[in-house]
Amino acid sequence: ASLLSKDTVKAVIIESYGCGNLPSENQQIVSILGEASRAGILLVSISQCYRYKININYEAGKTFSEIGVVSGVDMTVEGVLAKLAYLLGKQQQLGLDTAWVKT
Repeated sequence: ASLLSKDTVKAVIIESYGCGNLPSENQQIVSILGEASRAGILLVSISQCYRYKININYEAGKTFSEIGVVSGVDMTVEGVLAKLAYLLGKQQQLGLDTAWVKT
């Protein structure tokens, strides 16, 4: 069983390096995140760096975008957490739409 079980986890905030670097060559990480995304868990990638935006237009970013990781663009962890709390609280009424995370 995956650590990211749909029964207990609704969303994951991934703090990546720089402009969205994650170890895309690590197939175990790609597999776990892909499995979580297919299970309906919302995955949002943000930068650990203060003034960086997530860029999914290069190899590592594309790999994760293809498996369903959503770019948090330039949001802080606090900003993403607040948006996810709102979205998950309204999930029954509105449905969870990953496009809302970007706005």
